[in-house]
Amino acid sequence: MPNQNNLGTAFAILFGIVKGEAARKAIDNYPSNHYGTPLIHPFLGDGKGDHNAAAWPFCDTFFLQAKEIADDKDYTAYNAALLARTMGTKFSEKRDKGWGGFGSFHEKVTLPSGLISGSGSQLWTSAAFINVCLRAKLVDLK
Repeated sequence: MPNQNNLGTAFAILFGIVKGEAARKAIDNYPSNHYGTPLIHPFLGDGKGDHNAAAWPFCDTFFLQAKEIADDKDYTAYNAALLARTMGTKFSEKRDKGWGGFGSFHEKVTLPSGLISGSGSQLWTSAAFINVCLRAKLVDLK
């Protein structure tokens, strides 16, 4: 397919299905910026839809963890910045204001606008933050 899914690509690398140069090539196809990495690249059809034209911080985290394996670089600081950004900048005007406010992890970031969207207080986005803390060795589970 001409479109790829960042979470599927990440899992293929994290589970050792895709390795070495093939892993680097798979990861290099994705654009990333200060809003995150699109879940689907390139966007499907008209570029609309919650799962189509958005970065999902939970998925970004697995993607960046796989990228660390693929190119042997550390992306924890970038990952932490993406997650922190979901705690409050400018929210989509269409977003229900009762779904968590500033200071709680949110579900997704609409692309290309970068507006925080979806519900707040997201467990999977909080879990992504814990993942970053573990990778950065800020937490010791022993």
